[in-house]
Amino acid sequence: MLIAFYLEKGEVGGNQVLLSSNGENLWLDFGLSFRKTRRYIDPILEGKQLPKMKLEKLSEEKIIPPPECFENGLRLLISHAHLDHYGAIFAPLEHDIKVEIFAPEDTLKLVKSRMETSGQSRLLRKATLIPCPKNRKFKVLDTFEVVPIEVDHSIDGSYSYLIFTPKKSIFYTGDFRFDLISSERLLEEISEHTDKVDVVITEFTGVHRRNPLREQDVQKEIERVKKKFSGLITVFSTPSYTKRMQAIRSAFGERELIVDSTYAYHLYTIGKSELIDKVFVSEKKSALKPWERELEKSKFEIVGEDYIKNHQRKVVVILPPYHKLKLDFDFESRSVAIISFTEPFDEDGFLFQSRLERFLMKWRRVPIYQIHASGHAEAYEVADFIEKLNPHDIYVVHSEGPEAIYNLLPHRKNIHVPTYGMKSN
Repeated sequence: MLIAFYLEKGEVGGNQVLLSSNGENLWLDFGLSFRKTRRYIDPILEGKQLPKMKLEKLSEEKIIPPPECFENGLRLLISHAHLDHYGAIFAPLEHDIKVEIFAPEDTLKLVKSRMETSGQSRLLRKATLIPCPKNRKFKVLDTFEVVPIEVDHSIDGSYSYLIFTPKKSIFYTGDFRFDLISSERLLEEISEHTDKVDVVITEFTGVHRRNPLREQDVQKEIERVKKKFSGLITVFSTPSYTKRMQAIRSAFGERELIVDSTYAYHLYTIGKSELIDKVFVSEKKSALKPWERELEKSKFEIVGEDYIKNHQRKVVVILPPYHKLKLDFDFESRSVAIISFTEPFDEDGFLFQSRLERFLMKWRRVPIYQIHASGHAEAYEVADFIEKLNPHDIYVVHSEGPEAIYNLLPHRKNIHVPTYGMKSN
């Protein structure tokens, strides 16, 4: 068996890992690198069509692997619906390369809704989406048996994968943390399927710990802010993670939750419509998009800026960072903006850092509260988890400081920090 890595050492995101065995290929994620693709990510998130780009050019920039890697098609497991784990599929789809996406149904629903709201529904129709059972083995081609295991991350539908080949067993963590699902529980679920893992491919984002909050602390912090402010409450968040949306709902139970249409569609798609009171669509838009019309047909009440302006003390408005300019009226006294992402390193967090605070401080002149909980396990937690799993080989990806693993596991001999194009048996 061969493992090939098409991701950069010392970079978070852009996961593209290729497993090859018996002449068959299976990809673990196929994501965009934020560092390399900022000019592509902004238009995707704003719902704009990307121009068709040559595969060779994208490969030269190391945005995708060499085209010969998927000349017989692209079969991939997606760990979750963040762009840095699935966003590069636009390239092979544009060139009519056969793409088969394997993931549990909730992950596929979010990939579908995010591609639709980002103007990629035309491409999505070219892909084959194959739902997989959770926590049960399923077969991919003749060589690979796969078990999706649900993990705690910053978006619904997040999974690690156990992959069995004739020669080795592999555990690919995807992105994970241990706030709401403990490492002990994850180890128990792995042990239901195997008593030995040969290879671990792990994220290691938490080596730079930027925020001490755990997910279970977020609601308390929001409630603390709530006591101080009675004007308009705007929350910039990521409702594809419904645990965070439920915390916001619980904290502001007496107010209406008005959700931007993009996020409302994500919630509607994954069956969480109870978290939406009204749907926000800017009155400046000339027409509803197809997925917004679907929300309207599903009897959601659609409101615009005037409704929010006239009900500032009775609503909480949930907005993505790239829609902030639509609220161009004066906010009432004692208004507040809450920025509540699962930082670091989701695509919305990447965008807001350069835009959102400037907008709120200079133009709206409201106080800002940052209430985040990281979507990633701390470095020592990852190391302790790996130690208990006791694999033969460890590959560290998705990290700004991957070499820190040597400090936490000094006695381990087979730790690898892949560079772009590295191949290992």
